[in-house]
This record gives sequence, C-alpha cells and structure tokens, in this order.
Amino acid sequence: FSLVAEIANGTTTYVDNVADTGIIGTILNSYDNAPPPTGLRYLTESTAVLFGALADKVYFTPVGAPNVWPTFNFLDFPSEVTGIGRLSIGIVVFTRNQSFLITGNGPETFTQQLLSGSDGCINHFTIKNMEGSLLWVSQQGVCITNGGPIRVLTEPKLGPVSLDPVNA
Repeated sequence: FSLVAEIANGTTTYVDNVADTGIIGTILNSYDNAPPPTGLRYLTESTAVLFGALADKVYFTPVGAPNVWPTFNFLDFPSEVTGIGRLSIGIVVFTRNQSFLITGNGPETFTQQLLSGSDGCINHFTIKNMEGSLLWVSQQGVCITNGGPIRVLTEPKLGPVSLDPVNA
C-alpha cells in the first residue's frame, strides 16, 4: 500500500484520479498491521518485542509495537513449541526434546542457536526465572541454563529418569 493523497478530517468523498506515475510512493507503515494469530500461546516479552507460539512457529511483533503482528514475522522450529522462557540475552524456545536460544532485536538480527538436542520442556508452566537463569522440567529432569550449556540438576541425585507432563 502506498500514500495516494492526504484528505482533511471530515471529508466524506474523494475521487482518486491520480495516475500511477503521480503517486509519491510512500509506503504506509500500517500495511501489515495484523492481529495476533488465533490460538497464540506462551506470550513472552524481551527487548520490547512480544513473542508467542503456535504449533511449530514462534511469532513476534516489531520492537515497541505490541499490537502489531506482521504475518511473516515468525521463526520455524522442527516440532511443536512447548514453551518460551526469557533470559537477559534473549529467549529460549522449547520443544519437547530440544531447546533453542534466540538472540537479536528484530527480524533482520534474530539468530537461532540449538542449546540442546535432548533437553526440551515437557510443560510451559515449569519454566521459571531464577537469578539470571532459566529453570524448567525436561524428560531428563530439572534443567537450568543462563544461555550457555544446559545442566540437568537432578541427574547427580536421581540418575537417569524419564519424566512426562502431568498437565499438558
């Protein structure tokens, strides 16, 4: 969409007779102001950007525009997203078996890094911030990260375990 003309408030009619070559070409900043996708879950804010998940995608708003959800502002993941947690350096996106660190401050700068191929999150409600780190429950036990390698805190005490969500 492009600006064709500015019309005074209260004007009730306007005839558009401007030739295509006469249009200024200013792109309207509202052309992709869509509502959030229906069913969006796990809303999380980081660096003035809202993130939310639906199936295997994480959608996000532009910086400072929480009510604008452009259709193509999303990141793909290999399976359904089970939770999103926030760290000072970015967000951690969880699937049932994997964890990904997302850093950056917009679609042009977001980077997606695999933190673990085996320590996902079995339930979003288990994700908690604790002194600059994220704590959550994976199938292997209680896990923690500050954006670096993931540690399974319960493994030294319980050994290998296999946990399933009680209330998914």
